[in-house]
Amino acid sequence: MGQGRAGSHRALVVLGAFALAALVVPSARVAGSVPTAATSLSSTCATSGPQTQTGSNLISGPMLPQITGTSLPISTPADVTATSQINPHGLVTTTASLHLDLAAVASSILEARVKPGVVAAGYPTLAPTAWDVLDLDGLAVTFPLPSRTTAHGTPTASSSTSAASAAFGPDGVTLTVAHVAADTRTPAAAATFTVSWEVADGGAAPPRQLVLHPGAVT
Repeated sequence: MGQGRAGSHRALVVLGAFALAALVVPSARVAGSVPTAATSLSSTCATSGPQTQTGSNLISGPMLPQITGTSLPISTPADVTATSQINPHGLVTTTASLHLDLAAVASSILEARVKPGVVAAGYPTLAPTAWDVLDLDGLAVTFPLPSRTTAHGTPTASSSTSAASAAFGPDGVTLTVAHVAADTRTPAAAATFTVSWEVADGGAAPPRQLVLHPGAVT
């Protein structure tokens, strides 16, 4: 029960800048690859759209405010790699792999909110039979382009769960995933989303550093 739409949460991702970045070096240097940088994009998701009650109202009734009354915390670990060194005007290739364990979120909500709500409503023997389903529709993650770079080529995207797409826009490159769902009655692995893109360096004199700042998750 309960459908949370990812499109409704618009909290800015607060992460310090992580320098995946490309070092612009003299032309004699050869481009290389940096080790993967790990970070986590954390935000909250306010539910929207229809909240569907299923089964006995003795359980689903108390469950409804437990799911819809408070924003849901969403944490998405990410592994990001980028070209380590380039020549002025060279290309920086970046790949971000995000991992969303929505099943863990649904299970946490069930144990911390739903079951206690059923018990508080006076039905402790029914609490163990409660379950919930979460749906996220139109999940989008945006990475602004580093300062003094321009978009190059066409971004690519993939998802382990549903259709995914990526595109450059005025705010950077955005990964969009059509749908992610979790049902506490059915164990499921974390979903993985990957987006890759290229930018062209502006050609300022070396040495300098380009820093990739994570943007908003909506």
